[in-house]
Amino acid sequence: MAVVIVCGVLFALALLAAFVWRNEELIAPPAPDPDGPRLDRLRHHLWWMQLVLVTALLAGTLVMGVGGRLAMRLLGATGGDAAQGRLTEADQVVGRITVGGTIGFVFFIGVLSGLVTTIFWFATRRFLPAGWTGGLLFGAALLVVLGTRIDPLRAGNEDFDLVGPWWLSIVTFTALALAFGIALSSYSARISRWLPVLGRDRRSLSYVALLALVPLFPFGILAVVTGLLYVFGGPLLARVRSALTGPTGLRTTRLAIGFLVAAATPGFLLAIGDLVGRGP
Repeated sequence: MAVVIVCGVLFALALLAAFVWRNEELIAPPAPDPDGPRLDRLRHHLWWMQLVLVTALLAGTLVMGVGGRLAMRLLGATGGDAAQGRLTEADQVVGRITVGGTIGFVFFIGVLSGLVTTIFWFATRRFLPAGWTGGLLFGAALLVVLGTRIDPLRAGNEDFDLVGPWWLSIVTFTALALAFGIALSSYSARISRWLPVLGRDRRSLSYVALLALVPLFPFGILAVVTGLLYVFGGPLLARVRSALTGPTGLRTTRLAIGFLVAAATPGFLLAIGDLVGRGP
């Protein structure tokens, strides 16, 4: 019970923070001269990587991880007496919330999955509306494209024969995906106002602690590869960025994102149809 209470408090605070910061705008440091000193480009790149990592750790842990754990507890509790004590696909006992199981869930689902989806968010955010509406659309697109193909609303998932009802599963995970998208937008905007460019500022000490986490994640590979490109290919990347953010590039990329979501929609609807009527 204590684990559920702690998770509930953390999740409530996470949602409150996302709501309070929902209208803030991400403020990035000025882009360095592509032909200027490589050290300036490296510091600018590290700022963005740090922003991605901090946003992923907060939104992934508090919303996707803790929120997902609460969602599973809710669905387990509404599964009826017959579901209690049975094993899920992940070998978790329905109706039992342990500290170890919660930590494992938050790490693998919240931190690792949250990191991957946060990278997608930063890659697409400039092509979405500003503010919380862009985060809301990202969360919806994430649910349509991945939510019914990987998790949590994957078709054929036998867990939905245990927990339920089906409509509560759909409503709960849809709300969680939308909340995660808004949290990504809100948190990244707020953190950008606090995070300094690496220098002599006392707050720069945060780079030491967080960069030590980089080797634990696939994020480390991304950081190194993009860092080398950014530092040694400044002029080329500047031309690519200019092409993508120009009027033609914006329209083309938005059309491509829209096409991807539209192409995934039939599969999404079929998966939702598979869930309808399932559960106790």
